[in-house]
Amino acid sequence: MNNITIWVGIGVDSQLRSIRERISKLEQELAIPNSNLTLPFHISLKMSFSVDRSKSNEVINAIETYYRTVKPFQIPVQGIEYHETIAWIRMAENETLNRIHDDLNEMLLDRFGVGLHEYDRDYLFHTTLFMDDDAYKVLRGYEAIRNEPLPKTLVANQFLIGSSETGALGTYHIISETRI
Repeated sequence: MNNITIWVGIGVDSQLRSIRERISKLEQELAIPNSNLTLPFHISLKMSFSVDRSKSNEVINAIETYYRTVKPFQIPVQGIEYHETIAWIRMAENETLNRIHDDLNEMLLDRFGVGLHEYDRDYLFHTTLFMDDDAYKVLRGYEAIRNEPLPKTLVANQFLIGSSETGALGTYHIISETRI
């Protein structure tokens, strides 16, 4: 197979520095491998998708071009949540995030034949804090951070594109950053 997996998101790592430090300590205390999450804190804009390597530069250029049409905007933060093997910061419903998600899905389908992932149909915008196959570890981590102070809003002014040869957790790296 000659495909590459692409991921798109909004960089928020610098805006969540204080909780990032707390998460790093919790990962050590609970023996949660932080190698699963190699990307900086971010809000994914759609599910990762696979494209033929020969088309990847064209896809990346199209996404970067789209990113440059977006103006900086505020993203309301809803709070910290968890479900089984993942804990995250949930973002409140946001018309701009929904529009970007829809625009990217439409452009990728129309121009490159990238179909919707089942989770793209009812997308939950979030920043993953940690994940592990051991649900008890994740619950303990969630209980330790659920009341951590969070910013009321985040600013979307840094858009990221990452890639992976396999699409497996821990194998993504940033290949493009667009500041608006």
